Amino acid sequence: MKKITLTLFTCISMLTWSWAAEKSVTPEQEAKQKLAEESLAKMKEWKEPLTQQTIENLVNDVAALVEKEGPACFPKFKGKDSKFLPGTYAFILDEKGLMLMHPILWKMEGNVMTGLRDLKTSIPIIIPLLNIAQTKGSGWYSYAWENSKKRAAMDPITKKERHPIEDKWTFTKMIKHEGKKYIVSAGEFGITVKQ
Repeated sequence: MKKITLTLFTCISMLTWSWAAEKSVTPEQEAKQKLAEESLAKMKEWKEPLTQQTIENLVNDVAALVEKEGPACFPKFKGKDSKFLPGTYAFILDEKGLMLMHPILWKMEGNVMTGLRDLKTSIPIIIPLLNIAQTKGSGWYSYAWENSKKRAAMDPITKKERHPIEDKWTFTKMIKHEGKKYIVSAGEFGITVKQ
């Protein structure tokens, strides 16, 4: 009986320690999370409806700065003082789909995102964005994704909260800085895009 109690106690202690270790956050992670929250709040300040032109302007402005300054300008696209959060955000990939900068989903940074798939069709999302940017220079692509701007509801199967899945149009553009290719993209739900 004592051996089982000790083993059970040991298992509970190990699980508790493991859970606590997962929940511990480094100062760097806290700073990134704060910037993400500030970026989200800044986006919500935007009062005008987003249009195809708004998104193209955002991508072109971000691309021009990246083309001029390279990765040194990435912090300018995040946080409460950013001038680059007009109701949406831009994200930056390298030519292979490595997420270099995302003002909201900072945990994606440093990860290859080519495995992301359309939530209705399971067709890849990032690969077509990369192809459009690299073959045409810029263009639009539509895919189904969770609209985090709308209220989440409980998924009856997974028992987790999910935002509604809707069509999202994303504009993507390739630029170069010092010989390195960067893919700048931004998108929005429920907009009309004329190609």
